Amino acid sequence: MELTIGITICVVIVLFLFLNNDSEEKKTNDNELKIEKLKSEYHEQLKGNDKRAVLDAGRAYYTAIRQNHTLTIYDELAIANDLNTMQQASSASPSI
Repeated sequence: MELTIGITICVVIVLFLFLNNDSEEKKTNDNELKIEKLKSEYHEQLKGNDKRAVLDAGRAYYTAIRQNHTLTIYDELAIANDLNTMQQASSASPSI
């Protein structure tokens, strides 16, 4: 009787650990997909002329890649540099 209870407890623990591990892997994969989507959206916005959309997309992307989900001054600088590059590219007139 005690052996059956012990085996049952061990099986339950193993199942719990197995199912919990799959859940963590799924969360990691979902997070990676979300980050890739945000990165793609950010780069797409950089091709346009809407500064506010670039700022929002950049902040969303950089927030997602940070462990504590808080922007750093370096993130803001990176976004500002991207905005400046975007403005220079859009204001440059083609030479004929």
